Parts: sequence; C-alpha cells; structure tokens
Amino acid sequence: NDPVEQKKRFELTNQKRQKAEREVLPEDKDFMQALEYGLPPSAGIAMGIERLFMCFYEIKDIRELRSFSL
Repeated sequence: NDPVEQKKRFELTNQKRQKAEREVLPEDKDFMQALEYGLPPSAGIAMGIERLFMCFYEIKDIRELRSFSL
C-alpha cells in the first residue's frame, strides 16, 4: 500500500515487458490515486466476476468490463 514502492514496481515490470518485446502497460492512475489517498493494506485470492465474463465472452481487456471508475 506504498505508492512510491508501487510506482517502482510498475516501472520495473514495464522495463521487463519492454525487454521481452511485450506491450508496455499504462500506469493505473486510479489505483495510484487510491494508494496516495491512503488505501489500507488488502489482499485477495478470489476470482472476480469480471474475470469469469472475460473467459465466457473471450474478452481480452478487462477495461471493457469496468462497471465504474474511482
């Protein structure tokens, strides 16, 4: 839940993706804003309903299913 650490991780992940010639992902600004605001520590392992819809309807990008924005 540390925004500075998370930004470093996003950057490192994109560096690795770029080296592997994969798509560089945009920073999740809503998530970063929540961290800066004070998102409490959290974790989870449950599959979200969005992921199930992605499988059933062969949707490649979860942003197509986003029902609301922060």
